[in-house]
Amino acid sequence: MLDSVRNKFTFTTLDDAKHLESVLKENAKVLILGAGLIGLKCA
Repeated sequence: MLDSVRNKFTFTTLDDAKHLESVLKENAKVLILGAGLIGLKCA
């Protein structure tokens, strides 16, 4: 189902989060899947 989605990211480390932040543009729309501590904090 998500095979056609571009720019998918998973992150569990600070480096992963920094990489995600570096590719986001201002006013970008994101979808966060998951309800773990990291996903909830990002939301």
